Amino acid sequence: MLLAEEFSKTDNTGERYRRQAFGPRILPENKVNVQFASNDPAEFLEAALKAQELGAAAVDLNLGCPQRRAKENHYGAYMTDPPDWQLCCDILKTASSHERLTIPVTVKIRLQKTLEETIEFATLLKNSGASLLAIHGRHRGSEDRRRDGSADLDAIAVVVASLSPFPVLTNGNVRCPEDVNNNLSYTKAAGIMVAEELLRDPALFAPAGMEAPRRGVDLAEAYCKVCESCGLKLDDGSRNGKNGNQIRGEAGEGDEEFERFSVWWTNAESVKGHLKNMLGSKGDLTSRRTFKKAEGANGAIRSFRRRFSIK
Repeated sequence: MLLAEEFSKTDNTGERYRRQAFGPRILPENKVNVQFASNDPAEFLEAALKAQELGAAAVDLNLGCPQRRAKENHYGAYMTDPPDWQLCCDILKTASSHERLTIPVTVKIRLQKTLEETIEFATLLKNSGASLLAIHGRHRGSEDRRRDGSADLDAIAVVVASLSPFPVLTNGNVRCPEDVNNNLSYTKAAGIMVAEELLRDPALFAPAGMEAPRRGVDLAEAYCKVCESCGLKLDDGSRNGKNGNQIRGEAGEGDEEFERFSVWWTNAESVKGHLKNMLGSKGDLTSRRTFKKAEGANGAIRSFRRRFSIK
C-alpha cells in the first residue's frame, strides 16, 4: 500500500517516492494493481494517473487498513464509517470516470458493523465505478488488536451473492494451500486475496512439490538467491524504528522523512523479517539458532549468513 498524497506529488519528493516503489517503470509482464491509501479524490486521481504512466495494470483504494497510522491520518478502515461513505464514493467516481484514466479502479474493504451495512456499503462502491471489490472477513478491531477473531466466510458469501455477478474477492482464513480452494468453494468468490501468509510461504499458490519438512528451507534458499541476484545491499545500515517501521541507514532518530518509505522499501531489515517468517523462527534472526532449520541447505543461505555476519 502506498500513500496517494506522496505518490501524486510533482516535486522531487514525489519522484523519489515513485522511483523507490517501482524504479523507472513496472515491467510489461508484471501485472501490478497499485494500492493507495487516500482520503482525497483529487490526490487519488493524480496518483492513479502517475501509476498508469509507470505501467500499472490497475489501481486500488484501500479501505481496510486497521493500523494506527491509518487512524492518525484518516484513511483505510478508519474512513469507512457511514459519515465517510460519500467521500469513498467520490474518490472512486472521480478516478473511474476520468477520461485519461483507462485502467480499472478496484477497492478493498472490511466487514462493517452489521452485515446489512456491509452489503449497503459494498453496493455503493460498486455503483461508484469500482471494477472489483475485495473484502476482508473481519471487522476493524482496535489499534492494539487488528484481528477480530477468524474471518467470517459466511458473511463474505452473502456479500458475494448480493453483488453477483459483480466480481468480489475473498480475504482471510488462508494458512495453507488447501485453504485457497476451500475458501473459494465456500464463498463462491471470483478470486482470493492473501497477504500475511505469503510472507511466510511465498510459494502458497505454486503447484505442490516441496516436502513439508524442507519447505521453509527451500523457500528461504530461493529468496536469498533472488536478493543476491538483485544486488541487494545487505549492509545498508537500516534499523527498526517506531511502530515497526524500518529506517534508512542515513536517517537520524525519529526522521519521519525516511520512515515514510518503510512500508514497501526493500532493505536488510525487511529481508531478515521475511526469512524469519519462512524459517518459522521465533528467536533473534541474527543468532545462530534461527538458522538451525536451514542446516544442510546449499550455498545461498550460508552465503547470506556470512554476509550478515551471522555466527
